[in-house]
Amino acid sequence: MKKLLALILAIAMLATLAACGSTPASTGGSDAASGGDAAPASGGEVVVYSPNSDTEVNAVIPAFEEATGIKVILQSMGTGDVLARLEAEKANPQADVNWGAVNLAFYTEHPDLYMEYVSPNDAALPEAYQNSTGYFTNTKLSGSAALLLNLDVFEELGLDPDEFTGYKDLLRPELKGRIDTLSISLNAVTAAEYTALCHPAQGEAAYQAMLDFAREATRYVPHVMLTIVDKDKSSEEIETCRQIAAELGVKLRIRSFIDS
Repeated sequence: MKKLLALILAIAMLATLAACGSTPASTGGSDAASGGDAAPASGGEVVVYSPNSDTEVNAVIPAFEEATGIKVILQSMGTGDVLARLEAEKANPQADVNWGAVNLAFYTEHPDLYMEYVSPNDAALPEAYQNSTGYFTNTKLSGSAALLLNLDVFEELGLDPDEFTGYKDLLRPELKGRIDTLSISLNAVTAAEYTALCHPAQGEAAYQAMLDFAREATRYVPHVMLTIVDKDKSSEEIETCRQIAAELGVKLRIRSFIDS
């Protein structure tokens, strides 16, 4: 069942087209460029920009190629690079598909970068993954993070677990001393960079909110740290991250990038 679902999702995903690009499995693509309804045909090529990991790519693309006969030309790059290239190339798009890198908010804010298209396979997907906007097909459920609660502790403290709806609730005074370590992804040294990378619904305000959360957490959690990945980070950027962590009174953990 997992393989079947992955295959269906892959086919639907690769039908989410970058606007004005060449039509998948074609060499011209005037229909796609004008927002036409052309669907991929057997054979041909499709160019995909994606920041997804090798594990995810290798699980999806070979299955798609085998099922459709369409060769995928994959351009792997970081999230920021995907978005920058789409913007730079919008007058003469080189990609057919943008797989990953952005959330629904980004799509709706940049309609000029994408064309409307609903895969013929859309109805076969679980409802949560279906294309409800006309141009965006979910391959992952946005905001699907979960809080796992120890109900015995909540009962002991007289807390209602249904009132815990987000990370902010981890900083309730009643839980002081119950949480040992809190790790927060810093990801960027400026609000603009953070927004371009993560596309939070709150916009650039989310960066400061994240920093404020880290500072507040030190009142209740003994070990709070910010983390970054060393890939594509200059020594100056890493030092800036150290300064940010020091100003907040937390540690900085530098995680090594592992190319799978």
